[in-house]
Amino acid sequence: MSFLIKETAKYILRDNFITEARVSKLLQRESLDFEEHHRIIRSKLLATLVAAQKLPAYEYLSKFKLTEDNVIEVLAEIPIVSKADLVEKRQDYYPMKRIWYASGVTSGSTGSPLDVYRSLDSIVWENAFVKRHWRWFGFKDGMPRAVLRGDIVVPLEQSKPPFWRHNRLNNQLILSSRHLKPNFAPSMIEQLKNFSPYMLQAYPSSAYILAQYVRDLGMEIKIPFVFTSSEVLYSFQRDLIQEYLGSTVIDLYGMAERIAFASECEHGYLHVDPDYSYVEIVDKDGVATNDYGAVVGTALNNLAMPLVRYKLTDITRWISGSCLCGRTSRRIEPVQGRISDQIFDSHGNAVSTSLLTFIFKDPKFIREAQVAQIDCGFWQLRIVPYPGFDQAVIEHLKSNVAKHIDKNLEVDVICVEEIARTKAGKFKWIVNEIKG
Repeated sequence: MSFLIKETAKYILRDNFITEARVSKLLQRESLDFEEHHRIIRSKLLATLVAAQKLPAYEYLSKFKLTEDNVIEVLAEIPIVSKADLVEKRQDYYPMKRIWYASGVTSGSTGSPLDVYRSLDSIVWENAFVKRHWRWFGFKDGMPRAVLRGDIVVPLEQSKPPFWRHNRLNNQLILSSRHLKPNFAPSMIEQLKNFSPYMLQAYPSSAYILAQYVRDLGMEIKIPFVFTSSEVLYSFQRDLIQEYLGSTVIDLYGMAERIAFASECEHGYLHVDPDYSYVEIVDKDGVATNDYGAVVGTALNNLAMPLVRYKLTDITRWISGSCLCGRTSRRIEPVQGRISDQIFDSHGNAVSTSLLTFIFKDPKFIREAQVAQIDCGFWQLRIVPYPGFDQAVIEHLKSNVAKHIDKNLEVDVICVEEIARTKAGKFKWIVNEIKG
């Protein structure tokens, strides 16, 4: 599908009068009190559990007389599930695929591929939540917006500008993060400067690399707001981005499974949106806690494939009290997890963490994976396989590295029984093992 056709289809689906109506509704609900929020939550949660009864894993829910009054109590009795459950027991948790369902794919913090079906209605809702977040900081449709994420906008082997495309429907400049390298960075920075966007959407690591090039090249640029998501945003990244891109950095916490959504407000706090999902934080025994625990969420807007009490590897905890911004939704501390090292391509250029997830987008039969840099220009992909992992999958993995990262990298794929955790029990799916 050509760039223009794809972007036009996105525009028609996501940027329409329905989306705008939902943005207005979400803005109006921000000051609701606890009881009013819970009334809306219970209504949406009821619809989710009714839809879930169509899946084998949740057929037993039909024996309950579900109502808005008892739905939260019933939810508490439903077992927590993980990515492994969805991968290993697909027949229990997935509906029959319909042609009007969209598929979202994640590799997550473990590199294990997972696809999730999405209704068209949930896609419109998703865009409404994102646009509502932008409105907090003054962005309106038609303002110039730049994107530096995982979009393949020009061929990877292209060596001359432009390394970007202009989507005139949204007044959007989409840049190739794969070309954010020394030889190409000056033209990309100059294009951004000329475009003068009000905001930049970016992976934290991509915005950080961009800021490093602006610093090292002695160039100047000012982008009022940088909205980051899809990776953990580290304080050192935020500081450098704000200094060299002249920006206020605003973070958003979300994931492909879409079972939690937290937006950073002007006072620097992440607000969990109650209209988006029912979020719990649980300890190692699956019990609700006010201390640090894992994020568990139940989706409220995707009835095509209801994810119920789905557990992530991300760790956070609730923040008590009210926020100076006046919004009444609950707050969480910055999310921990997805530990990673910095690794480099064959030319010594830093590679964005999120670009690495494209390696595992398509191949199946992978339970866990780790990307390790063994030497300059040499990577090792360590795979804990499921039955069915074979040479064809290995070649597919290598092909993805060449397609999305660097065709000159030497890549070795090995199968292992397990991938070692840190002393704290955390998983590192990206490691740099070059001595010194």
